[in-house]
Amino acid sequence: MISEGLHLGYYRGARGGTWVARYRPAGGDSHGTKRSLGTADDIVLANGDTVLNWKQALDKATEWFELQESGGNLLNPNITVKESVEAFIAMRDKRQSLRVGRPSRSTANMKLTPHVLKDEALVLTKLHDLTEVHLRGWQRRLCEGLPGSSKMRVVSELKAALNATFEEHRKALPKDFGLTIKFGLKPVFPVETVTEPLARQNQVLSDRQIRNVLAKARELDDDGC
Repeated sequence: MISEGLHLGYYRGARGGTWVARYRPAGGDSHGTKRSLGTADDIVLANGDTVLNWKQALDKATEWFELQESGGNLLNPNITVKESVEAFIAMRDKRQSLRVGRPSRSTANMKLTPHVLKDEALVLTKLHDLTEVHLRGWQRRLCEGLPGSSKMRVVSELKAALNATFEEHRKALPKDFGLTIKFGLKPVFPVETVTEPLARQNQVLSDRQIRNVLAKARELDDDGC
């Protein structure tokens, strides 16, 4: 027993031992919840993941206890990219609708629905298994006709969605998941290309056009300035 309600046990089996954590809420009269943490290092050397020594088992148990005490049993370690993106879209749509006072689609919805949710190769991937290769592959599959700057906006929305999920499910996801997002979504395409129209650089207006602009500005200015 680590402390009241928190127990880390070693159970020997025919093929070696197993570390098992048991959590019982303070004041609870049940036997609590159990979780197998991994194989003990009786035969195979510990790797910190599936085979654990005492210290590694204690760290893993402590992390699980913290999750339980903070309601972590509601966290979903098997959440997919699709679920992550859909939750983010729902949140952003709600915020947008409240802002404008009527049901409205957010920018996240308009960017992520066609360019992410329709990419089955990506959206069916569990976040726990997501790698930089998955994210770079998705970037390369983005519509070829989509300008680099537009692709960048889609990438930014996906990055925001994944980071929001990581923040909420942080302890149920790999510790380096943030780095996977950072490097996997580093653009693999040029943000601007020579074929993209630039923002009317060096456009020269005629005298008549200038007079019309100034007249219109005066109409909109109550002070006539």
